[in-house]
Amino acid sequence: MSGGRRAVIVGSGANPAPEELRAMVHPDDYLVAADGGADALDAAGMAPDAVIGDMDSISPRLRETLEDGDGSIHFITHPAKKDSTDAQLALEHVLGELPDGGEIALLGVFGNRVDHALGTVLLLAGLPAAVRRRVVLTDGAQFARTVEGTLELRGSPGDLVSLLPLTPRVEGVFLEGFSFPLCDGELRWGNTLGVSNHLAGPRGLIRVEGEGTLLAVHTPS
Repeated sequence: MSGGRRAVIVGSGANPAPEELRAMVHPDDYLVAADGGADALDAAGMAPDAVIGDMDSISPRLRETLEDGDGSIHFITHPAKKDSTDAQLALEHVLGELPDGGEIALLGVFGNRVDHALGTVLLLAGLPAAVRRRVVLTDGAQFARTVEGTLELRGSPGDLVSLLPLTPRVEGVFLEGFSFPLCDGELRWGNTLGVSNHLAGPRGLIRVEGEGTLLAVHTPS
């Protein structure tokens, strides 16, 4: 996983509360609003480095304010009739803008649109450049992280953790510190082996020694 500059993409779906959102953003993060995500950032007292999308969900007042600022915010406007979601456009922008960057966090990509949530998760399966940098998707209550190699989760005993394969097969999976450990296991499409595990203590270790990519969904208790 690359150790370069971290990027945070904020969408217009279910976002953490403003104070939680502020705590999730680091001072040197590259901050991207996917359209209406700019309003969530504004409510938290933050401004993005870039706003990307067809601009159908950002409030007109905020758009005018940001565009009339000092010019430091980059607006990238796409037509309403487009072939990609705003989240995909923002993610592809980050990969192009920071090719050697670090972790990518996506906030506000869950909500009442199941199609958008699933579309964003499945998008990761086709973007290995993003997965190699580790991607975290969160609404503040759940945290979904891509896993290639090793991931340590910290939490409390009983925290819910589900492992989902982003690729057809994920081989050489090892789980330590979980209620249901695994040794050199295989997770694959069409099987729910990795669903509904729990942390046995304050930390759990997920290791992928074979081919494939996992998505680890952690729900703190």
